[in-house]
Amino acid sequence: MGALATYAPWLCSPLVRLQRRLLARQDPQAALDLVAQESPETETLATDDIARLVKADLLAATAGGPSGVVRELGLLARPWPFDLADVSVPVTVLQGQRDTNVAPETGETLARRLPEATLERVDSDHLGTLCVAAGPALRGPTPV
Repeated sequence: MGALATYAPWLCSPLVRLQRRLLARQDPQAALDLVAQESPETETLATDDIARLVKADLLAATAGGPSGVVRELGLLARPWPFDLADVSVPVTVLQGQRDTNVAPETGETLARRLPEATLERVDSDHLGTLCVAAGPALRGPTPV
């Protein structure tokens, strides 16, 4: 979808609209299946709760139309506009040990290319890692 959003956003937009219409009529598990290969395992939320949150998030992201999602997909498909070696703040890269969506090499490479990064592997999957990371991320940046 990223390449389609980059080179033919006019074609990607109707697909996102269709996906939203179908998702609105489906069980919340369908939304979770759309973004994860496996149901997340967390101690704080049940899979049904996570599925409802993911569905609500996907529907909210497309409520005003597909343009934001299409733009984000296009941006994700492009190279970043800065060099990772130029990042001058400490960064913690979190990666789930059971993440089936992001290869372990991705976290390792990201941590290696950032000058002041640490790689922290958490006992979770893809979405569970986001739940683990939410607490520290919502607390805000650590003073440097």
